[in-house]
Amino acid sequence: MIGILGDPVSHSLSPRLHNAAFAALGLDYVYVPLPVRAAEVGAAVRGLAALGLRGANVTIPHKGAVLPFLDELSEEARLCAAVNTIVVDDDDLRGYNTDVEGVRAALAAAAGAAPEGEPALVFGAGGAGRAAALALARLGCPLTLVNRTPAAAERLAALITAGVPGSTCSWLPLSALTEEVVGRQRTVVNATSLGMAGKGKVPSVLADKV
Repeated sequence: MIGILGDPVSHSLSPRLHNAAFAALGLDYVYVPLPVRAAEVGAAVRGLAALGLRGANVTIPHKGAVLPFLDELSEEARLCAAVNTIVVDDDDLRGYNTDVEGVRAALAAAAGAAPEGEPALVFGAGGAGRAAALALARLGCPLTLVNRTPAAAERLAALITAGVPGSTCSWLPLSALTEEVVGRQRTVVNATSLGMAGKGKVPSVLADKV
């Protein structure tokens, strides 16, 4: 059994996608939603092995919260301070971040090639935002980070600067985001929940770009 851990998870298409893949491949697995409240993250993560799960995906808002309860982290998970995949190996819990490669591959597919060295803006400084920022920084893109909580954008800029030598990374509060700033970007990534059903609208200055 494998699951997806988050709050909420009822909207996620992951169970449908993974169960279809398991059936097509003839694998004896089932993928289930695991709704977990913030106060129960530690107990849920440590309970994966006890319940016989082989692993779990992690979605909002728990990608950072699971870190203290894992035994090992991949380089990407450590640099992002975010995990989207947990692998259970006996009693050992290993955290990975496949979002970093996912962002790079998605950008390459959308544009025909990864946007190496071209300016990029990431809106959001949570788990998805950290993965997007790391992927773009590794491509040599000068980064502008924007977040509704400015302190989180500032922390992410420091994390990227320290983790990717030679990277260029600045941050702005959302109130300072203008059409001029957005217009300078080759790539714009919305890494927030805004735009999802019931989560509010993307700021108008970004609406035509994401």
